[in-house]
Amino acid sequence: MPILFFDGECVLCNRSAHRVARLNTSENIHFASLQDKLAQQKHKALALNTGSTVFLDGDHIFIKSEAIFETLKHLPSLRWLGFLRVFPLKFRDLIYDFIAKNRIKWFGRQEHCKIPPKEFRGRYLSN
Repeated sequence: MPILFFDGECVLCNRSAHRVARLNTSENIHFASLQDKLAQQKHKALALNTGSTVFLDGDHIFIKSEAIFETLKHLPSLRWLGFLRVFPLKFRDLIYDFIAKNRIKWFGRQEHCKIPPKEFRGRYLSN
């Protein structure tokens, strides 16, 4: 069961997670906040990545831009964006880090993870 871990306090991250849930027509991705205890229980490495998106697929952990590209594989309408993977990882993560550094300033912070819409609440995990 693939799980997308995101910053539950970040407005951009919450909106992005909800968008992914809508676009994931096979409904095989589950979601959890990096602040939730589930993140630390799933894998110790997740505890070290509370500032970046993490995609957990079985025993494989993907962070930053790699997490985004692994997520795109599950979104039929956006899968074509995978061609951007031709850019070097350092370059992609540099862009990712720039956005991550400014996301709160640009989009804001919320105290709690926003409640997901009813149609995909069952895919949001919490402990």
